[in-house]
Amino acid sequence: MSKLRGRRGVVVLGAVIAALALTILIALAVSANKSGRVEAWRGRRFGFGLGIASLVIGGLMIARSRPGQGHYWATVGILTIAALYIGANSYRPKAPQVGGRAKRIPLSLKGGTWNGKELEVDEQTIRVLKTEDIIMRRYDRGTDNVGLAVIFARGSRKVAHPPEQCYEADGFEVEQNRTDTFQTETGQRIQVRRLLITRQGVSQVVFYWYKAGDKNTPSFFWQQFHVIMANLNPFKAKDTRVALIRFNTHLRTREQVPAALDLLREFGRDIFPEIEAKLQ
Repeated sequence: MSKLRGRRGVVVLGAVIAALALTILIALAVSANKSGRVEAWRGRRFGFGLGIASLVIGGLMIARSRPGQGHYWATVGILTIAALYIGANSYRPKAPQVGGRAKRIPLSLKGGTWNGKELEVDEQTIRVLKTEDIIMRRYDRGTDNVGLAVIFARGSRKVAHPPEQCYEADGFEVEQNRTDTFQTETGQRIQVRRLLITRQGVSQVVFYWYKAGDKNTPSFFWQQFHVIMANLNPFKAKDTRVALIRFNTHLRTREQVPAALDLLREFGRDIFPEIEAKLQ
């Protein structure tokens, strides 16, 4: 009975591999055909080869497996699934540049209620993040001011990283790190990470969140997950829009924390429509 179950498991695994291989072969063919270029078919040759080989292996597992060979076929099956993954992602066309999406966010918000000023972005930051679409600004509203940083790229997960790592590397102490929200003009609640950081006796309150396509999340894990899942889809080019949005304000005293939180929530409400419109 155990041998029968072992063969049944191999047959099921073989059927799964054959189904995956067939799906990936169809997906590669459809995506190459949509491109309409000979290079798209040539670039996918390796993927087609691994897909066909995997389809054959899946068929052999169904037809030729025998009781007592479960361990052998399980190893073959795992290696075949790994090969299918490599084949599905073997062709990576260069993603077209989307232009300065972050830089399209206007300096004047809400009819001049907020007025922004560009700050310099150093070359080291551009090299590390591997994107030039970065803005660093200061927005003023009367005596209030908020710093804004937006880092944007297409199909790259490197632009989005937890800001607290950079703050700590720059000598800040992260005293608080928790979830917060602000409400948009339409009533939508946007979740953010809220930091309270201090360096040399000067404190700041920071809000940040990530975008992965149309997803807004404060979680680095879920942002990375959304990008990975999008990049696994062979029907789509590797063009998922990825961004880190961060804004902050300085504190004179700790008693100002509640007022600072209200200020950042108001700024988030006012700039969110521009974030959504420009980072698509």
